[in-house]
Amino acid sequence: MSFTEKIKAFFNNYKGLILFMFGYELLVVLFLSTFSKPMVDRFGDILPGIFPLIAKADLPGGDTEAGHATRTIMLYHSLAIPFLVVVAFIVLSWFASRPVYETQAKWAMFFGSLTAGIAGLDFAYFSGAWVSHGIFIFGQAITFYGAILLVIAIWPTKNFPNELEPNNECMMPVRGGSWNWEYFNMVTTIVAILVSAIIGAIAAANFGQPERTFEGEERDFLPVLLETIVRNEDHNIGWSFHEMVVSHLHIMLALLAGAVLLLTIRKANMTGFWFKVSHWLYTPGVIILSLGAWLVITPWGSAHVVINVGAGFLLLVGGIVATYGWIDIAKNKLGAAFAEASAGQKIIAMFSDPVKFALFFQLWWVNFVSTFPGVYVAINLEKGRDFRGPEMEIVEYSFNVGHWHVLGVIIAMMVALIIVDDFNIMGRLRQVIGWSILVGTIIGFGFATHYILRAHDASESSIDFDFWMMDIGLGLMFVGVIAMGVWMLIDHFQDKENGK
Repeated sequence: MSFTEKIKAFFNNYKGLILFMFGYELLVVLFLSTFSKPMVDRFGDILPGIFPLIAKADLPGGDTEAGHATRTIMLYHSLAIPFLVVVAFIVLSWFASRPVYETQAKWAMFFGSLTAGIAGLDFAYFSGAWVSHGIFIFGQAITFYGAILLVIAIWPTKNFPNELEPNNECMMPVRGGSWNWEYFNMVTTIVAILVSAIIGAIAAANFGQPERTFEGEERDFLPVLLETIVRNEDHNIGWSFHEMVVSHLHIMLALLAGAVLLLTIRKANMTGFWFKVSHWLYTPGVIILSLGAWLVITPWGSAHVVINVGAGFLLLVGGIVATYGWIDIAKNKLGAAFAEASAGQKIIAMFSDPVKFALFFQLWWVNFVSTFPGVYVAINLEKGRDFRGPEMEIVEYSFNVGHWHVLGVIIAMMVALIIVDDFNIMGRLRQVIGWSILVGTIIGFGFATHYILRAHDASESSIDFDFWMMDIGLGLMFVGVIAMGVWMLIDHFQDKENGK
């Protein structure tokens, strides 16, 4: 096969497309990490020589709060949209689909997400040209269209996907056939993502316009970061564009986590009773969670209670999947000896596959570094203590930023681990990738949690130590992801003919 043919083959299969998208994500993260405060504080004298852009004072929006917010918002979307498409490609590669719609969905999401991502970065960090912002919106629209086609491609009916993917484990009988609950849950999640994207689009379309709260107050809706407004005492101010921003950010991240959870159920090789229970619990969880997040934009003050109920269902599913997955690793390792093996032998066997162990570990670890800290802070806010004092303002800000970043990176690492297993990376490299990501998430997110929950009078040395440990953890995660990407690239282009 010639090099040109290999290039064509690269883009004609999901593995190549996923590798390309993951490479884009990695390059953007590596480049923009040079803008982070810890990097600038430590290597500020070196970085401008490597990336002259850092030294520029004329970035779009200038050195103002609105300019910073604008650039950060564009950055988030330039990373999140292509990442969502990576997850969509995994769905298309795993789930049976209607071929015509699958092809259109694949290319619409691929080109749309890259167009939005590249144009968004150009607008925020390079040219600042409004034509780039227009192209960014165009890319989002094409991606949205592709996601609609994805829904149509995998929409379950009484006859689909039964013939293409026989699976009686998650079927619900209907008149004249059966209906696949797993496909229904994935479609429900994607539809909820589309609705939540529309909420974000409505808010974005009204930047610069006046908004009126239910109390009659009118104010301009300017670019704003969520972490800068959640400290306001009045969280339920009516049909507000600001509340749409709050709703959009939270539910998009939560629904992305839900889609990855559905993929993880498959990776756990779940069958029978627990497979059905997981999907039965997921359905009310994702629906209630979505409704709760959408209710945030209304004047009702208890939307967070609805969100907590929905999240409770999904956390229960995560616990079931993680436990089942670990047991499955031990069964594969011990084989026929599993039934007679001691508890210690089974636990040791669970570590035999660090990639899958790390994948299921995240479903537990996320509770300690994201869920439980969030509940702790929420309880303290409800009781009006600790976090509302003026001395805690910077601490609460750190929590608001770090809390959802931790969840986002955990989701990214889970997707990376799923890809490693999907590409069948074995041997020592599999061990390196699995252990580096596992240890990296433990160190990085553990100390990140210590940092965002620190006392207001924490010493500079304590804070600096937390940052160094976070950097070590993130570095280990990057080692795993880069090793994965390099192997995938070499594996595709190496000549395998004649045993090579």
